[in-house]
Amino acid sequence: MDDKGAFVEDDLIGYMVGIVDSKGRILGNPLGSVEKVKNQSSNNCCQKDMYSFTAAGTLPTGYSRIMIIPAYAVKVGNDTKMGTLPMGVLTDTIVDVTTGLATKVTGSFTLKVSHAKKFEGSQKVRAALREAVADTLTGIEPENVRITNVTIVSRRLEEISRRLASHASADAGKVKVEFEIVLPPTYTGAAIKTTSIKPAVLMTAINARVTAKGITDATVTEAPVIEKVASKSVGTPEATGLACRSATVGLLAAFVGLMIMFH
Repeated sequence: MDDKGAFVEDDLIGYMVGIVDSKGRILGNPLGSVEKVKNQSSNNCCQKDMYSFTAAGTLPTGYSRIMIIPAYAVKVGNDTKMGTLPMGVLTDTIVDVTTGLATKVTGSFTLKVSHAKKFEGSQKVRAALREAVADTLTGIEPENVRITNVTIVSRRLEEISRRLASHASADAGKVKVEFEIVLPPTYTGAAIKTTSIKPAVLMTAINARVTAKGITDATVTEAPVIEKVASKSVGTPEATGLACRSATVGLLAAFVGLMIMFH
């Protein structure tokens, strides 16, 4: 915020996410970060899902809350590193529920894309993939989805004459996307299977989400191939034997999903 109370992030490159103790001190390494969404400083309206982040792991000793900290670029020699403001936005206190069951869905799909390296390495593309998977499934939000891996399966290394003839990019190729979904406690839909994700719908959703993040040179060029999708229960049953759909926060709810409204 500036001295007039207006929302500004012109000098920011993104937001870092970490777990802090009761005094607001970061415990261990940050959970990760998200890049700034392009051209959002001029928005006059709130968008609660503008920034979203998921992480997996165990809670550190002394945990209290999660903090979202504005980050900026710092020049160190020839390198650019991330610096952060001393404080950020705090979530409510983390409540560690040590018993209860959740349903975790795991799966993967392969994509033919115009820029394989960008799909593999861009945080914004990973965020777009999370959002797109959620877009294809009723009752699932981005905070329920975690992209666990994106790998290049093949690169299109064609002869110059072939590439010129087909106008194919040297960066084009195929990537494999692996994901996890922890069903929310409110989920009442059918079991999620391979056929639950429609390739054409997923392709449209990915391209729309990638474009919305200001990336114009990385698109899905053919409908994805959806591979095996499987579900299993995770967590510890309650002593009464009754199943609880809430994921255990002792495992960061299998992963923590954050959707933060910054303005």
